[in-house]
Amino acid sequence: MVDKKNLKEIDHKLQHQLGDFLRLRKNVNPRMEALRIFIIYLLVGGLWILLSDKVLAILVEDPEIFKAIQLYKGWLYVLITGVIFYFIISNRMMLFKMAIDEVFHGYEELSATHEELTAMDEELMQQYKEIQKHRDALMISDQRYQLAVEGANDGIWDWDLQTGEYFFSLKYKSTFGYEGQELKDDLETWQQLFHPDDRQKALDAVEAYLNSKKGIYENTYRVRRKDGGYLWILSRGKAVWDREGKAIRIAGSHTDITERINMEERLHALAYFDPLTKLPNRIMLQEEVSKKIKEAEENNKKLAFLNFDVDNFKNINDTMGHKAGDKLIQFIANTLAYYIKPPNLVARLGGDEFAIVLMDIKDNEEIILQVNKIKDYLRKPWSLGELEFFISVSIGIAIYPNHGTDVAELMQNADTAMSHMKANQKDGFCIYMSDMRKKTWEYVHMSNQLRYAINNQEFQLYYQPQIDLSTDKIIGIEALIRWIHPEKGFISPMEFIPFAEETGYIGEIEEWVLKTACKQKKLWKENGYDDIKISINLSSKMLTQPNLVPNIRKILEMYYIKCGDIELEITETAVIDNLEKAIEVLHQLREFAITIALDDFGTGYSSLTYLQKLPIDILKVDRGFISNIDTEEEECYILKTVIDLAHNLGLKVVAEGIETKEQLDFLKRNGCDIGQGYYFSKPVPVEDIESLLKEKTQ
Repeated sequence: MVDKKNLKEIDHKLQHQLGDFLRLRKNVNPRMEALRIFIIYLLVGGLWILLSDKVLAILVEDPEIFKAIQLYKGWLYVLITGVIFYFIISNRMMLFKMAIDEVFHGYEELSATHEELTAMDEELMQQYKEIQKHRDALMISDQRYQLAVEGANDGIWDWDLQTGEYFFSLKYKSTFGYEGQELKDDLETWQQLFHPDDRQKALDAVEAYLNSKKGIYENTYRVRRKDGGYLWILSRGKAVWDREGKAIRIAGSHTDITERINMEERLHALAYFDPLTKLPNRIMLQEEVSKKIKEAEENNKKLAFLNFDVDNFKNINDTMGHKAGDKLIQFIANTLAYYIKPPNLVARLGGDEFAIVLMDIKDNEEIILQVNKIKDYLRKPWSLGELEFFISVSIGIAIYPNHGTDVAELMQNADTAMSHMKANQKDGFCIYMSDMRKKTWEYVHMSNQLRYAINNQEFQLYYQPQIDLSTDKIIGIEALIRWIHPEKGFISPMEFIPFAEETGYIGEIEEWVLKTACKQKKLWKENGYDDIKISINLSSKMLTQPNLVPNIRKILEMYYIKCGDIELEITETAVIDNLEKAIEVLHQLREFAITIALDDFGTGYSSLTYLQKLPIDILKVDRGFISNIDTEEEECYILKTVIDLAHNLGLKVVAEGIETKEQLDFLKRNGCDIGQGYYFSKPVPVEDIESLLKEKTQ
């Protein structure tokens, strides 16, 4: 690189050479040089002519010598003028040569200088290009920064900790509804936008980060919009510290996370609150009760866990629809939320089941007092349109720590107490006792055994004949299920059928009974007992099942059984809960020529009311009427009236539980159509029924 000293030397040389050239230019003037030579030549020639002849004439008188000397005089003149011209020209040529040398030398120096200047120019050009490149890069970087700031969803902020100047991007100001000049670029302005509940927390977070002198700053808080609303932002940044460890600057970004926070709140609501009632759900209740148990343990206090559901809630859904059921649930939830105040808790566990946690309970008397208040709150009439309903609930209560020391145990024991309440009378409350757990375990054990019995075919069908009292012949056989347990032996249907209905196993059991009875009917038909009708009991839970009729037809077709060879027995309790649906199904069955018998007539409180409504063919009189025929004249009168009433309605009458000849004779005298009971035969296995068939059908 050419430095300043070299440039000065080059400039000095150029100035010196320029002076020489100027002087040379003055000395070497072509016209003046030519004129000078001409004048010299003219003077020398003129003087020579004038003087040489006079001198020669004086000195030489001989003409011949004069001529000869004149000849030599001419050559001498030439010699003298030649010498003169030689010196003149030689001098000028020397000057010319000096000029040429000077020019050549100057050219060489100028060429070298030119090369240096060229190199310097190239270096300057390279430096210029580098500067231009850095300038362009800086411009591009600045453009990128501006584009990034303007195009990013995040707001860029920069806080100069020494001057207090706080900058955040113009675009992010507009996110909050502000124009560029409405907000000053200082920290105080920004802090004024913080939500009051978040301001100190946000400042503490920044201070804690700066004191830590490491990592990345990160915090979330709310910032006020111009319209008064608030946005949630995620603030992130990184600080710069000087050599003394003092923070001098921190910069970062603000991200609008309002939508994310709203989504998290919605997800939290879905996870922890019941969408229908807005009450806490089971998950949130468990978390909160765990906290309450810790508080009670630390303070040596008690709490009561109440589990309850609405009595007969299913009837509301079935008769008025699920929308009405939802409105009732909301009514109960609103009532509980209004009266149950913190620190007590209320939650919906699902369906029509709710939970209440009562804090700081002293004794059972206080629990009973508060539970009665809750029942009074809920017993207020609920109106739906023009209808008015009175609500009753069954409540189970478990007390911490008497009945459990964790949430799961309290919930389980409260549920056990509630189930005990519902099984006995409903519309009341029950505090958990240890023997209830035993019944619950018996329930679970029975459920397991029943499932095992279904899978391992522990059931059998026994058969009891039905006798035509006018001919004493068997015209039908009732199939009766029996459970022969491998350890317990015989288990009565009265013990396991209600349980099967409650647990839902009844569907599989009913299907097995239908298939087994139809298969046996097919065998009897093949053995010549074609006219024997087989009677099968239909569970109350099965009557309203949507696929009942198609399933029965499918089983009959599987075993090639005519519909008229089947009689289905139903009880009054099977139809009373959903009378309209039951009547609809019974009509469908009768359309396929399946006979319908109303079993256990006389045990219900309103049997006579349904006789005209129900599409039935046979009335089976309960054994309670038959057993007192011998001793109770009133029973005899009632039984005769029932038989006459049934006949007037076009129904046949089957008398169950006939055990004596006197009972049989009375029934025959009063026109009873069919008899069934131990007098003829107890229920027997299939291998024993065939001998009876041979005897009574011949």
